[in-house]
Amino acid sequence: YLVAQYDLSGQLVTMNRKVNSLLGSLKPEHFKIVKQISGRGKAGTLKRPAIGLRRLWPSIVAGKAQTVDIEVQIEGRLRYFSTTLAPLFDRNGQPYRVLAIGQDVSELVEKNDKIDKINDELKEKISEISQQNELLKFHQGEIFHKNEVLKLQAEEIKAINESLEERVKERTQVLEEKNMQLAEYAFINSHVLRAPLSTMMGQWTRVP
Repeated sequence: YLVAQYDLSGQLVTMNRKVNSLLGSLKPEHFKIVKQISGRGKAGTLKRPAIGLRRLWPSIVAGKAQTVDIEVQIEGRLRYFSTTLAPLFDRNGQPYRVLAIGQDVSELVEKNDKIDKINDELKEKISEISQQNELLKFHQGEIFHKNEVLKLQAEEIKAINESLEERVKERTQVLEEKNMQLAEYAFINSHVLRAPLSTMMGQWTRVP
């Protein structure tokens, strides 16, 4: 853990070796309070507008402890520390120093930022898939409508074909009846004409 003590004006009084190796002699006004831990929206994200430590310092000095994420730039890289700032009281119950106990959460923040980025990408993908599904539903509706139209047309064609078959049967029957009538007429005529023709042929043969 990072442990340090400040006087009420914000001057660094004491610190452990870890603070010294990481932060050196940085003063609280150099820090940026990114957001209070209790106000986290997404896990570990640090995206709210930064507020200076100076704005929180008066309430800490007045006796109210604060737990915050602190952003500090070290060697060109942003580092994040989950830090509790609490007043230390003297025998009379008056605050005389501020104790800061922090933990480096930079790796966790970076991982959470990556997770948030992945989640945002997933949301975009889900939105795209949802739009594609709506488009597919629309096309499916069009295909269903066209299929219904084709079914109606097929039924109409079937009805027309059945009607044509009936007409063909009727006309075939009419033609067969007429052919039978013609055959009967020819048969009758052949018998009617046979006797006169026989007589004429007989008389013809008698002519010298």
